[in-house]
Amino acid sequence: MMTRITIVLVGLVLLVRVVQATPPEVQVNTLDGRTVNGTLESITSDGVIVKSGETQSTVKSSDLHSLSLKSPPEAAAKKPSAWVELTDGSRVPAESFLVKDRKVTITLLDGAELALTIKQVRSVRYSKLDEPDAEVAQTEAAGDLLGVRKRESVDFLEGVIGDVTKEAVHFTVDGEPLPVNPSKVDSLVFAGRGANDDGPVPFCVVEETNGGSLQAKSIELADGKVRLTLLTGGTVERPFDVISRLDFSAGKLTYLSDLKPLSVQWTPFFDLGKQSPALAKFLGPRFDRGREDEVMRLDGKTYKKGISLTSRTEIVFKLPAQAKRFRALAGIDDGVANLGSVQLAITGDGRQLYSGKLTGKDPPAELDLDLAGVRRLAILVDFGDDLDVGDHLNLCEARIVK
Repeated sequence: MMTRITIVLVGLVLLVRVVQATPPEVQVNTLDGRTVNGTLESITSDGVIVKSGETQSTVKSSDLHSLSLKSPPEAAAKKPSAWVELTDGSRVPAESFLVKDRKVTITLLDGAELALTIKQVRSVRYSKLDEPDAEVAQTEAAGDLLGVRKRESVDFLEGVIGDVTKEAVHFTVDGEPLPVNPSKVDSLVFAGRGANDDGPVPFCVVEETNGGSLQAKSIELADGKVRLTLLTGGTVERPFDVISRLDFSAGKLTYLSDLKPLSVQWTPFFDLGKQSPALAKFLGPRFDRGREDEVMRLDGKTYKKGISLTSRTEIVFKLPAQAKRFRALAGIDDGVANLGSVQLAITGDGRQLYSGKLTGKDPPAELDLDLAGVRRLAILVDFGDDLDVGDHLNLCEARIVK
């Protein structure tokens, strides 16, 4: 016979399972700028289904930009003991990283396990644990690399990485085994695992609250969790309380700030003869940052992606194939909003796509321009009417949609 305590415990377990299985409230953003809100019903390779009241909305995968929770979870308090980078570009914050007979077990911070082979791992970093995007030092070595801490520096040994246990990192140098205490290891770098920019594009990138990111080949909703198959081949389930965002934009859009300009020309208001290269560089374009700050600011909001330009600057880009639309939020940076005034002209292969005056007293302009058939995009920020020093134009979230 079940005791009262047992019945209560069973009830709590069932309640937790019901809560975990409850579909979350989400916001779905599309490539054409639409927003769909509601309860997440389904995620498949075909797209997502969201329900609001009695209305069910389907967003095709080809139209998806991103999905985020209406009530974002807090960042995980637990800190990783290592960051693992996979060959598909995934960055995994790990509680532990173990290797046995070339088979890898990564224990995530919530206890979930990811089983891989050693060929699917690019590097492991045991330092800079508060910096998700920190890079592991690379050399042109033909073999594996073991980074060992030496006071303020890191020395690298070339050899073969073997088993990795809680007690030792087994490393072989010139045929001689060299077990190393894990507390002395800064990083592990596996040979022949360089970045592959021409590799497959993920269907979705799962961004987690702890800074981790998982490159998914496929994704589905299962028992209140997201079940992923990674590009690199492993599978793992992630609960929504660790997910900050699902990004479906890979291969569908390109940020202008990630492209190298074909040309940049800055012209001063007064022609003083020979132009100072230092001044031209100082007043030249800033990519993914503002003129004075690390972020761009428009209408009280901050943006991490975009281009900051001063008058008079013309910048020209070669567009990727199959470009369809150019979208951006254009306005004078909040730092000089009361002073700013520019003339913005955008052309595609010499054809005018946009022309207008922008001042800091006006709300930012939402640009949505047709790029069908356009191969070169030219952006000209010219002097405004006021001829003052506030000509700091931000093109926030400037992107090419395919």
